[in-house]
Amino acid sequence: MSFSQDVKQEIAGHIPQSRSGALACLSAMFIQCGHRNALYEGRPALVFQTENINAATMCFTLLKKTFNIYIDVCVRKAHTVQYILKVSGNDALQVSESVAVGNDADAFKSVILDDADEKRAFITGAFMCSGSMSDPLHSYHFEVVCSNGFQAEFLRNVIDSFDIDGKIVIRKKYHVVYVKEGEQ
Repeated sequence: MSFSQDVKQEIAGHIPQSRSGALACLSAMFIQCGHRNALYEGRPALVFQTENINAATMCFTLLKKTFNIYIDVCVRKAHTVQYILKVSGNDALQVSESVAVGNDADAFKSVILDDADEKRAFITGAFMCSGSMSDPLHSYHFEVVCSNGFQAEFLRNVIDSFDIDGKIVIRKKYHVVYVKEGEQ
């Protein structure tokens, strides 16, 4: 297992205790790996899809703890294993009223991070879904891959709020937020 996977496995066991922290973490997770599905079995739905079992486990736990709702879990095996969580009907409406979904500019307008705990929870959710980290014993490198500039800029600003100098680079069609300085 990679160092990143070890870290994600450990983080998955540390669920934010406050409701606001849980919502911040879920917002980041749904921004990174979620989308609104027009209909699922005839009802409006939210879908969370990842290849990382730790991210899927954490998202499932946060949804159950925060909303106490039914979640349809599907594991799809093709070239890679996909973990898919589906929330539909009134449950989907309840979640989407509290959590940012999608990665367009409008999704970020609904994310309000009032304190350091909520900001940490947001960074955690983003890292769990699309982040990686190298072993600090070799050379420190932390990054989160974002699908667009809005997403990357928002995440970098959250990281910068801790006096950590986050940077953005474009790789292929993705925006990558990264931190290289281990001292930070």
